[in-house]
Amino acid sequence: MAETHFISGLKQRRAESLGELEDLRKKLADLEAAETKLLDRIEHIDALIKHEDPSFPLDSIKPRKPRTPHPRSGGGRSGPHGERMPVVQAVLRAFRKSTAPMSIEDVLAKVRQDYPNHDEAKLLANIRVYVHTKVREGLLVSLDRDGDRKRKLYSLANR
Repeated sequence: MAETHFISGLKQRRAESLGELEDLRKKLADLEAAETKLLDRIEHIDALIKHEDPSFPLDSIKPRKPRTPHPRSGGGRSGPHGERMPVVQAVLRAFRKSTAPMSIEDVLAKVRQDYPNHDEAKLLANIRVYVHTKVREGLLVSLDRDGDRKRKLYSLANR
């Protein structure tokens, strides 16, 4: 007897459901392992507290969620808009190595040499924000390019 579309569809659903069940069981096992690790850590911390102050009421410590870094911050190791520190360092390196003031496009060209795989539009936006931030902070100075206000040049403030 030929298999009907109905049976074929049910077989596919069953296979997918079994796959989901396996994934959930794996996640559950991972969560249980993480729970055991956290309980061990809490037990160790409790022992340290009791060692230092045996009369300390451990029940007085209420649970709280740990602080998580902002998703765009790169885990705390980032510059403006979440790009990684090496890109920010490449911008500063470009200014340190330059003998003359540079435009943002000049900086982009230098940074692109070190980071050719970065998205150019995002990189340019991040460089603009970073350069303007450093001008406000006094690390960089802004110069007019022959009176053209649209194309500014920037250099390190101590030059």
